Amino acid sequence: MNRLLAILLSGAFCSSVPAQNVGVELQLESRTLEVGETVAAQLVCTNTGSPKRPPLTTPTGLSLDLLNATPSVSSMTSIINGQRSSRQTYTYSMRLTAQKSGVYTLGPFAVEAGGKTYQTRPVRIVVRDSDTNTSPAGDKLAFVALDVSRKSLYVTESFEATLTIGLRKVYIDGQLLNYDRLLQSVNANASTLGDFGPQFTPSEMKLADSNGVRHEYLIYRDRKTIRAEQVGTFDVGPIFLKVDYPTAFRRSFWGRGLEPSRSQRVTARADAITVEVKGPPAEGRPDDFTGAIGRYSISSSAKPDRITQGQPVTLAISIRGNPIDGVAGPDLTKQPELVSRFEFATDELRGDVEKKNTKVFRRAIFPKQQGDQTIPPIRWSYFDPRSEKYVSLSTKPIPIKVDPPTGGEAPTFTLGNETENQAKTPLTVLQGGISPNVVDPNVVLQNQAVAFIPAQIATVLACPPILYLLLTLFFRHRARIQSDRGYARRRGARSRARAAVSTSRKEKTPADQIERLAGALTSFVSDVFNLPPGERTWSDIETILVMNGIDENLTREMVEFLQQSDAIRYAPAAEQVNFDETADRVQRWIDLIEKTAT
Repeated sequence: MNRLLAILLSGAFCSSVPAQNVGVELQLESRTLEVGETVAAQLVCTNTGSPKRPPLTTPTGLSLDLLNATPSVSSMTSIINGQRSSRQTYTYSMRLTAQKSGVYTLGPFAVEAGGKTYQTRPVRIVVRDSDTNTSPAGDKLAFVALDVSRKSLYVTESFEATLTIGLRKVYIDGQLLNYDRLLQSVNANASTLGDFGPQFTPSEMKLADSNGVRHEYLIYRDRKTIRAEQVGTFDVGPIFLKVDYPTAFRRSFWGRGLEPSRSQRVTARADAITVEVKGPPAEGRPDDFTGAIGRYSISSSAKPDRITQGQPVTLAISIRGNPIDGVAGPDLTKQPELVSRFEFATDELRGDVEKKNTKVFRRAIFPKQQGDQTIPPIRWSYFDPRSEKYVSLSTKPIPIKVDPPTGGEAPTFTLGNETENQAKTPLTVLQGGISPNVVDPNVVLQNQAVAFIPAQIATVLACPPILYLLLTLFFRHRARIQSDRGYARRRGARSRARAAVSTSRKEKTPADQIERLAGALTSFVSDVFNLPPGERTWSDIETILVMNGIDENLTREMVEFLQQSDAIRYAPAAEQVNFDETADRVQRWIDLIEKTAT
């Protein structure tokens, strides 16, 4: 009998009670709010299993924002009187903001979990108007003020919005208390400050109340510059401030000054300010208008000003003004004279801000004709918001010289005449050495009279044939490097590109590494084909490679890489790129281009 009782008692102590309190609940920090006030809310799912994200619909006048896409999970097990119970909760954290006065019903919300659907109980919310704006600022323990520099402007223009928070200094028994940490009494979770803060500039001010009594205030200001990105209207604010204003103090635990021991609830509110954003008028809009709104000037330059036909000229267009961010350059395809005289890539120009309020757009252009040519004026228009009129600008024309591909007509020389005067006649290099300037290279190689002075003859005869050959090749190579800059540039292109690839690893960010690799590749192409200085876009590189007979598949690979590097530059995603593999590909392309080009 005793043994049977022991077994029953043991079973009782070890028994497990099934999960209890299964369901969902909406919990609020407060159910009575003022307009603009924000309170914390939680949707708690108890012993339901993992729930799906619930749809949260709210009546007009309330705003409920979900703070975590996946719920936080907590588990608890308790044993009471030998009975064990388990509790597992899934919690969604939210913020409820009162936008308009009234009485509202929040919920019920349906939650799916474990193949079942649960519902919260409806919650009654009361929102009342704030009376904090009816009395002068000097009558309040806390006040807020909102101001904007402009209430009407054009898209892409900017304005300043300023938030001012005033907190009356604390008086205890009529005595001013030296306590300057009042900003810490602002309840950040219950306040709605919009985009303002968290850094504020402090100052002090004295304000008189309705009875003429002056009180000292701590003033905190924050000023934001806001750029209008879309046409329409938008609101700055409203601002709601909830302050746990201290009314009593005690010594801090560590004895380092005073800390509040009691406080009272104080609120303040500033109504929203509506700002109108206008678009440039359609009437009178020029065809070459690309969306710039402000005040600007434009200029252009071209380098080099003399080239061989088939080589590009780098056209640089500089736009100076304010605002400069987001300004688009001129559409070159809408410049009829430029289209008729030059060939160029037709994709959109991408500019770089190089100086204060200056953006430079570059494009490689290829002359269609030889001889004296002119880069025509480039037209570009903007909208001036001050005069509310369109303004059209033009660059100055730029003269350039385009030589024939062979360097033109070869100069006439009298060869084989040993007279002293003719032996001293200098040769003028027109382009790339003698050979490119002569139609038939045999004319240069045949019947050339070479004169040696006796000392030179003696030196030559004293050298062994092999040494003489090596010395001859060395001096020819050195002379060519000194006289032919294009040849010297091509000779050093590969080593410079390898060095650039190696140093790209030292960049701080993956995006900078990829940009340096792209720069090494474009600089190498410019050096190998002796192109004039200037930034090359991926479309420029594609044109250059195709014109020089580089393999189509190789060209496509390199252009795709340059396009990807541009995308990373303007929308960083370099962490997804394997640097070692990319560097190896760039090095392989460099080796293949050098073999093909030489």
